[in-house]
Amino acid sequence: MRERLFAGERKRYPRDASSPAVIRDPEKCVLCGRCVRVCEEVQGVRQSLAAAPGFANVVAPAHDGAMAESVCIQCGQCINVCPTAAFVEADSTDEVLDALADPEKHVVVQTAPSIRAAVGEGFGFAPGTPATGKLVTACRLMGFARVFDTNLGADLTIVEESAEFLARLKTGERLPLITSCSPGWINFMERFYPDVIPNASTCKSPMSMLSTLIKTYYAEKAGLDPKSIYVVAVMRARRRSTRPGGRSTGAVGRALHRRGAHYARVHLAGPMPGRQLPPPARWRVRFAAGRLLGRGRHLRGHGRRDGGGAPDRL
Repeated sequence: MRERLFAGERKRYPRDASSPAVIRDPEKCVLCGRCVRVCEEVQGVRQSLAAAPGFANVVAPAHDGAMAESVCIQCGQCINVCPTAAFVEADSTDEVLDALADPEKHVVVQTAPSIRAAVGEGFGFAPGTPATGKLVTACRLMGFARVFDTNLGADLTIVEESAEFLARLKTGERLPLITSCSPGWINFMERFYPDVIPNASTCKSPMSMLSTLIKTYYAEKAGLDPKSIYVVAVMRARRRSTRPGGRSTGAVGRALHRRGAHYARVHLAGPMPGRQLPPPARWRVRFAAGRLLGRGRHLRGHGRRDGGGAPDRL
């Protein structure tokens, strides 16, 4: 028998899954303080605190509150530095797989540019290996009806933010123009620097823009009911990947493993018989010419207040 140096009752803490982005499990915490330091000294948020002294010490939001009610901006840096998985990302893999199995849903996916070089690491590829074709093919093998590139949403963001900047420059109002592309930045601004909110662009993020177009322009062209379209977005940034409808690179890797779509065995993507991929290049031309959606009328509104445009699962 091992001698116990410190006698006393074992501490028990509930698992906090209230946040849509970060799950906190104090049972696994070893009080190393890495999350506290990165949150305060690097991110400038100070959401994670040592909540009590002595044996009762635990890392938690202020007043031992829930993650969803804290000042957490859902950047995910605590997840990156935690050595014991006391902080982990919220995972929606099961919901996405259920949607893929539902014959009533038209499930599509959009992938961020960084995913192409990041997801391969989960399958034994060297870090940074580009595998765009493999990613598209793997998504199609999983059952996604269409695979979209979030680069299209980024192109639309450039056009819309440029137009907004020129309009403000003419009037001299609300300058400088601050980008609204990152929902994590929007969270940070709203909670710590609300005085600069009027300077933020009214454009949605590239992910939200493309999600909006999928349920409007794409649905119209494909003859689909927008309510039947289930949009999955795969993002590298933690906050975007954990928005309602978002998934991270790691979640995609787990889903591919579970569905048996092994990366090393898939070939470069090509059009499947009877299911031709939409031509995004023509979309860019039409939008630049001002003929798409009445000059971007569905592409405004950012952050959690946009009222729509977010994908169903990330």
